[in-house]
Amino acid sequence: MIQQEMELSATLKDITPEISLITNLQNIKYGLLADYSDEEICRTLLQRLSFTDSLIESHLRKHNTKERAQFLPRDPAAFR
Repeated sequence: MIQQEMELSATLKDITPEISLITNLQNIKYGLLADYSDEEICRTLLQRLSFTDSLIESHLRKHNTKERAQFLPRDPAAFR
């Protein structure tokens, strides 16, 4: 059985960088899901790291606007 597996693996194509990256990202995702609840993951990404604020600022910098964008106050409960 081991000999058959070794022969089979010798005929397989090399792993491309894209497949390797996808595999690593999936391993990270499943590791996070195993160690943390959805709430903890969202809190880390959205609140502690200011992830969404950085995305918004990056998006606004791409567009040449004469006026500086102003953020409006929002009630988080209204979006749930």
